[in-house]
Amino acid sequence: MSKHIAFILWVLLLGNQAAIGQTDDLNVLKAKAKANDPAALYQLGKAYEEGKVVKLNIKKALKYYKDASDLGYDSAYLALGNLYEQGQTGAQDYYQAYLNYKKAADQNNAEGKFHLARLYEQGKGINKNLNEAVRLYLEALKQGYLMAKEHLDLLPVDQYANKNSAAYAFYKAEKGNAADEYSLGVKYEKGQGVPKDLQKAFDFYKKAADKNNPKAQVALGRMYTQGIHVRQNVRQGVLYYLKAANQQEEDAITELKKYDLRSLVEPDNLDYLTYKGNQGNPISLYRLFQVYYNGIGVQSDYTQALMYCQQAAVKDYIPAILSLGNVYEKGNTFIAPDLRKSFQWYKRAAYLGNDSAQFVIGEMHALGKGTQQNMGRAVRWYLRAANGGMELAKFRLSQINILQYIDKNDLEYVKYQAEKGDAQAQLKLSKYYLNIGSSETLLWLRRAADAGIAEAQRLLGEVYLLGKANYGTIYPEAYKWFSMAAKANDLEAIKWLAYMYSNQLAGGDSINHNQAALDRVQQYLMLAQQNNISPDPDVFLTMGKAYSATQDTTEALNAYTEYINRYQDNQEKPEQLITAFTKRAGIFAELNKDQSGLTDLEAALMLIESYKTDDIIQSKYNSLRGEVYYQQGQIIFKQGNTLKACNLFQQAKKMGVQIEQRYLQTCLGN
Repeated sequence: MSKHIAFILWVLLLGNQAAIGQTDDLNVLKAKAKANDPAALYQLGKAYEEGKVVKLNIKKALKYYKDASDLGYDSAYLALGNLYEQGQTGAQDYYQAYLNYKKAADQNNAEGKFHLARLYEQGKGINKNLNEAVRLYLEALKQGYLMAKEHLDLLPVDQYANKNSAAYAFYKAEKGNAADEYSLGVKYEKGQGVPKDLQKAFDFYKKAADKNNPKAQVALGRMYTQGIHVRQNVRQGVLYYLKAANQQEEDAITELKKYDLRSLVEPDNLDYLTYKGNQGNPISLYRLFQVYYNGIGVQSDYTQALMYCQQAAVKDYIPAILSLGNVYEKGNTFIAPDLRKSFQWYKRAAYLGNDSAQFVIGEMHALGKGTQQNMGRAVRWYLRAANGGMELAKFRLSQINILQYIDKNDLEYVKYQAEKGDAQAQLKLSKYYLNIGSSETLLWLRRAADAGIAEAQRLLGEVYLLGKANYGTIYPEAYKWFSMAAKANDLEAIKWLAYMYSNQLAGGDSINHNQAALDRVQQYLMLAQQNNISPDPDVFLTMGKAYSATQDTTEALNAYTEYINRYQDNQEKPEQLITAFTKRAGIFAELNKDQSGLTDLEAALMLIESYKTDDIIQSKYNSLRGEVYYQQGQIIFKQGNTLKACNLFQQAKKMGVQIEQRYLQTCLGN
């Protein structure tokens, strides 16, 4: 190529044809040729071949070309090859043409490669060889000899080319194929078959990336994030990674995990939204619907928009579901209205608790739009929407005789009435929530209790005493609400107050808890008798505990006996029944009725075994048995059967019961 440049400079130096024709200039050229200047020799040969400056003389042209070629001048090889190929020296001599073209090609002369490729393609002067022809054409084209492309376009290049060569990559890239542009970019970046050139690598990556080639986008992402040949720009790199990731390019997906995308990319960037949408993010999917449906920064595409909206909707994203209902309800130029589809989508949102959708479903049922007309269902949905706070639904209901369509005990109707301030409805609703353990329990119990409903006050006390509905125990609150309910003679509240007193959970230190418990028990029993109500057996257990604490064994015995006699299996309180037997056994022992005590303890053991699969009994199985064994041992020890008593003490000890030292010493002595 340097010799071509020298020739161009020489022509410029000579000026126009008239100047070159001047005798003095020709003499200068001849003098240089005589001094074996290859360029001058070549130019003299050219002058004699063309016959413009001197008289046409092919023999002299041939001589000067040969002299220049002997000095390795590549343009002279081309000229000789052309003379032999055209037969200007006599008969056409393709072999000599081949030899000279080859010498030029061997010096990396692009035109020489082109002409040599022609001979291989045509089989002139050499055996036909399309592999070699294609290789040389590709090399010539890579060096900028554009005529080679015309020949390549007529050949099955893919069949004969070495697909790993840089020349092949260049040819394919020149055709604008993104994958080939990327491949050529790789070669320039790594110096594979071409000099390493990061600028060219970047340029080819850019061409391919602009055609949405994911691998090229990853390559550009890497160059930008790492600052390879370009100023480091992490945001720009991430944007390219996003484009590639949206085509499921794993390398891009891996790279994106390294970055906090929210700090680098605008939330409404289309590629970012698509990436998040591909990950199943319903908010991004819905935003994509809005973008494509409304043509925000892109051409409107209703098919694409609906696809994204449905993907968000099936993830129960309410705005997407409502939008689908609206789209199919109203339709547009490209989407026909479909009230059945609209109804189905609105119903989905309604079941997810959206009050707007619930109201719309009510309207559609009332009007028979997209479904059969059904006022009963319409009223039910109006109730749900109203209970969600929708004023328009409340207005609709105010115009309807609700109980014509809905049972007064229907949950939605009860909620509706409770919201309107109906205290009995509030109580009914709170009992429903209490039964399912809902956090709504306290809210509605308080409203009903504040309205003076004694049952609500008592239930509120139970919540605080027993920790129902996942609330913690707060004894002062329990005592307060039980006391309020007791003023209204609520039997259960009075019973609970007795329980709290007997267990010293209320009243403070200034009162006699046991007497207070007994007073409440007596109040309970009197009211139960007055109202012809069978008393709860639990109250006798409380009574027995209080009398035992006051050392009134006779009354305690009677109370425990009353509890045992009144106990019903459907009470499902085996632990309390076991307690009653063991407490009564202790009293029998105090009264020296040992056999009665032992009989009660045997009954207690039988109960423990019978109910050992019960959750509470199972958790206390060993400790309950241990306590019974200990009591049995005490009675038998008193009777004088030390050996049997010691065996029972030993069993009780194994079950974690602390044995009195006097018993242990006696047993060890034996």
